[in-house]
Amino acid sequence: MTRDEYIELIEQRYFGNLTICQPKRSVELFAPDGVLTARFPGVAERVARHQPGPGEETLVHFFSAVLEVFRVSYRDFWHSIDEGAQRASCTYTLRLDPLDTTAEGRELRNANFFQFRDGLIEQVLVVGVASAATSPLG
Repeated sequence: MTRDEYIELIEQRYFGNLTICQPKRSVELFAPDGVLTARFPGVAERVARHQPGPGEETLVHFFSAVLEVFRVSYRDFWHSIDEGAQRASCTYTLRLDPLDTTAEGRELRNANFFQFRDGLIEQVLVVGVASAATSPLG
């Protein structure tokens, strides 16, 4: 894949499908043994798998749990792509607007680290960096 193809997959297909509440379409971008690990300050690490074993969380459940509570949007992407190694990383601003309109929305500055195999996501590490207002990344 080219740099532009990785960016299109990440921004338009992976994050884009989450923005329009289509988590199954985002999950289709994972290899059968694909795994997502999420690490956020003050929260226990979560691991979700495309094809989980007994007691393990599915990718669809992981994404759906967020989308049942929040409308999400993403912007301000910055990418680093290593085409030869099939790796990509990106930072971005995540906007979370509660579906319960009595609560305030918030923005976070996150980073994702992707490992691809044959055009599919093999692994992604999601790291919550900081609130957008206090992030050293801007």
